[in-house]
Amino acid sequence: MAAVIVLGAQSSHATNPHPSVVIRVLDPTSFALSLKQIDHQKLKIALVDEEGHVLYSRPIRNKSSFERRLNLRELPIGKYSLEIKDEIGTLSYPIKLIDNQLIIPIHERVVTFS
Repeated sequence: MAAVIVLGAQSSHATNPHPSVVIRVLDPTSFALSLKQIDHQKLKIALVDEEGHVLYSRPIRNKSSFERRLNLRELPIGKYSLEIKDEIGTLSYPIKLIDNQLIIPIHERVVTFS
């Protein structure tokens, strides 16, 4: 009985409904975003400020992967979020521009389901 439960947990963990996301800070005002395992899902990427205003938005369709460099040079110091939406929900990554420094604490990612 225990073996069946363990195998079931492994197979459900192996199927991740969201794409694989890699974010790398390149310099104090820009970062690279890489999405893998999209499997031709319909995705939407958005950069949103603290008040919920969409500053950048891009739909992604019919691709297996996506890469983009985002430059935040023109944005004022503050808090933002990078949102990656798919049919299942949204991955939100906090972005902080503080004293000429770009901080993206990946471990503070928030996952919401539709």
